[in-house]
Amino acid sequence: MSAKTVTRETSKGTCIFCKGEFDRAKMTQHLKFCKPRTADIKSANSTESEKTKLFHIVVEGRYLPMYWMHLEVPADVTLTDLDDFLRAIWLECCDHLSAFHIGKVSYSSQTEDILWDYGYPDAAGEAGEEEDHEAEEEQDDEIEVELAELADLPVDELAAREEEEEETD
Repeated sequence: MSAKTVTRETSKGTCIFCKGEFDRAKMTQHLKFCKPRTADIKSANSTESEKTKLFHIVVEGRYLPMYWMHLEVPADVTLTDLDDFLRAIWLECCDHLSAFHIGKVSYSSQTEDILWDYGYPDAAGEAGEEEDHEAEEEQDDEIEVELAELADLPVDELAAREEEEEETD
């Protein structure tokens, strides 16, 4: 029996700062030491009165991870802003949802156009079915309001909340 050699396809990307081509796995390390990027950040921070805190975010296709991007965003950007950016350049063609993971917490975008109500199994003949349904709707409304508020928080505040929750657990 002969052993098959499996070759893993590597995905490459181009650094916008130096125009170098790098494997996906090496891009994060490259960005730390890319001289044109460092110079660009220094010049931007020298013109501002305060330094801008940046987050390094890696974006990838959920089912097609060979599509990816590294983004640097100001810490005060909201997930809604980031979602809008991604939809404008990548996701909007088919109403796909974007999802974000900060620490152990996941956030998903939702638009009313693409929400589906799968409902609950009928509890035919049970008393209080209508009351249960109303209570579930109220709970869903509360969760929706809470998620909408979170979507408008800057990424650095979401990360700080996640750190606080980890410390209390």
